Amino acid sequence: MNIQDKKLLGLNLQYCLLNESEYLSLGELGLVIAARKFFELSNLIDSANFSIQQSEQCTKDSLKAYYLKYAILDYNACYDYLLQIIYFAFDFFSDFDYTSTEEYQTILKKKCKLSCIERIDGKWISKDTEFAEDIKKLKDTNLEFAKFYKRFNKFNAFADDKEYGIKQWANNIKHQGGFYFSETIKHVGHSEGVDSSGILLFTTKILLPYVPTFDDAICRLYKQNLNIVEYSQWLFEYIFEDTLHINFKPKSKAFSANKNHFKELKYHMIYATE
Repeated sequence: MNIQDKKLLGLNLQYCLLNESEYLSLGELGLVIAARKFFELSNLIDSANFSIQQSEQCTKDSLKAYYLKYAILDYNACYDYLLQIIYFAFDFFSDFDYTSTEEYQTILKKKCKLSCIERIDGKWISKDTEFAEDIKKLKDTNLEFAKFYKRFNKFNAFADDKEYGIKQWANNIKHQGGFYFSETIKHVGHSEGVDSSGILLFTTKILLPYVPTFDDAICRLYKQNLNIVEYSQWLFEYIFEDTLHINFKPKSKAFSANKNHFKELKYHMIYATE
């Protein structure tokens, strides 16, 4: 597949720090965090797009593989950012020390996800997080959020789509190993062991669960680009009632989890700084 035949999409957003300060005075820290996350997301999409474009210009397979792996990781990270935007924009976050970078980073790492793995009675078990439980409660009690969730869930699930998903690829690249491109791996066969009845006891095939071709990966990445940008634009417009500008004009939210008390803070002034 040649990228000249298709176009990679990105986001084009505008921002005003002065409007941000004005909006903070209304007690909407969550929306301000969400707005900044949108700009980080835009940069991440641009980074992934650049990696794909660079991969198409490479004549060396090892370098092409390098760029495609980064595109996979960046697009996968976009789903994390979009989840963080929802977490903050609709007040799923509880109060924390609003001056602590460490506490904020801990929230991003541990709270802004829908599931976690815990060891229970000697077994690793996947559990819903507090965020996921709060989503379930709000979905059952708020009709507008139930409608929102249906659209969100469709976009979010595409990261793990059976045919075009990249979530498992990214996990293998980052943590689990066993991800190569067929153009770069030198296949040397596998080893297997059987018992006296011929029943398979082990195989080294499990060590390489994902070996796509370059074209397979690029096709998947184009599908992800379309979904991520459409998801981002829908969410941006839903939150800020626009597709381009963040003007922080006061307006009521369609719904809120109401888990923090930032609006109750008593401060003397809010000002912009470097």
